[in-house]
Amino acid sequence: MIKTVLDDSPDGFYNIPDSVYFDADGLSNSSMGLITKSYAHFLNRDSFKPTPAMQLGTLVHLMVLEPHLFDDKVAVAEKVDMRTKAGKEYKKQFDELNRGKLIVAPETHATATRMAENVLKHPRASELLEFTEREIASFKQHDEILIKGKADIWAPGQYVADLKTTTDASEGTTGFSKSILNFQYYRQAAVYQELFDVDKFYFIAVENKEPYLVNTFFIDEDYINAGKKLMRKAIKRFKDLQGADLSKINLGYDDKLHSINCPYWLAERPEASNDSE
Repeated sequence: MIKTVLDDSPDGFYNIPDSVYFDADGLSNSSMGLITKSYAHFLNRDSFKPTPAMQLGTLVHLMVLEPHLFDDKVAVAEKVDMRTKAGKEYKKQFDELNRGKLIVAPETHATATRMAENVLKHPRASELLEFTEREIASFKQHDEILIKGKADIWAPGQYVADLKTTTDASEGTTGFSKSILNFQYYRQAAVYQELFDVDKFYFIAVENKEPYLVNTFFIDEDYINAGKKLMRKAIKRFKDLQGADLSKINLGYDDKLHSINCPYWLAERPEASNDSE
């Protein structure tokens, strides 16, 4: 059952606004990433500001997953000459009418529109979107810690899918698989499988540069197990932080001197001998 009001001690599935979800207790996948990096990153998480790339991702998510909410959450600001009286008047009225909304430029809106259209036209992506719940939150106790997540796409009892914007959605080690590794998306897959009681997790990746190509992916069991390991590490660090005297623990990186090793493909190797000489 999907609830619409968050309980005092949340447990289960909820269709709630982002503001309610973000204010609610619970260790999220993104917070797991921060606390694994350092306690300082985790403790300063509220100072985080979205980048232009993230704002573009928000637009694409709304267009694909919740198009009925787009006008309530986003406003497109036309370019005007602020040196003129008409331009200043437009800006004043626009700001008053759209207070609290995400304000974007026309070119950003156009880019997001192209990206969303390509997602919806992609055969496998559109198949993953069919007959699913969108933007549903889940809260669950795991190892005595409340964890939470909000799924882009959820087919109850079957799978969770996540819509990602990216610079490269191609297959191969230099494509989207590089993002999966660098941004630890495999941890997200493990966390969401746990939260939503499914054993399949898919990615829909759409490029943020022309021609805005789309691709779909799943990751293997070894990746999921690696994600579970990161999840356990994050939960342990979170538990260790509870009630700790922050003045007595290292909040940043460790104080060791670290070696940066040359990549194997760049390292100089002895030339092979020529036995025929």
